[in-house]
Amino acid sequence: MSLTVNKKNGTVGPFDAGVHTALVTVTAHGGNIKLTVTDAFGAQGTSNGFKVK
Repeated sequence: MSLTVNKKNGTVGPFDAGVHTALVTVTAHGGNIKLTVTDAFGAQGTSNGFKVK
């Protein structure tokens, strides 16, 4: 399972055996930030856009 951010130079994570229970740190800045999670079968879910200062 992976978690990605839609902004260049932004990172999130990490996952351990497909589970993420810690706080997520988003290093991207700006508006309309979206997080997308993708499982091993390619199924995806994307968050609503939000702003990071």
